[in-house]
Amino acid sequence: MKTRLQKTGESLQEYASEVEKLANLAFSDHPATVRETISLQYFVDGLREGEVQKAVRMADVQDLKSALLYTLKLEAATQASRRDGQSIRGARVTLDAPCESPWKSDIEKLRYEFQAFKVQRQNLEKRSFKCWGCGGIGHLRRNCPRSRKDENIVSFFKQEN
Repeated sequence: MKTRLQKTGESLQEYASEVEKLANLAFSDHPATVRETISLQYFVDGLREGEVQKAVRMADVQDLKSALLYTLKLEAATQASRRDGQSIRGARVTLDAPCESPWKSDIEKLRYEFQAFKVQRQNLEKRSFKCWGCGGIGHLRRNCPRSRKDENIVSFFKQEN
């Protein structure tokens, strides 16, 4: 029994059944609870994957049937995560390939119209600004083409004359 390990390609159910049969044969003179404990220990020790062994030991299962159920759940979760990982890895996006969408020209047209609308709106906003310095339209006082320094110089000369 100590040398009985889960074989490659052997299902968990087949392996558990074999371990239980060997334990019953080897320890037939022991009580059923002892045989169950021994078969549980040998089942866990003979599992093919070390990570599954650790997980089953940490789960602290009490009998062979619950250990089998737990390992089946672990195996199903592992296979599902492998399958999901492969499907994600298999998806590739290539930017070099031309877009064959019938919507592409419509999207480009909308993009062009949006840019034109955006420029038109910016031009309208620029025209609506009124400068508090000179009273001109299309700029703010901080951007006034006639700077305050020039006005101060002009007003200074006017006061002297």
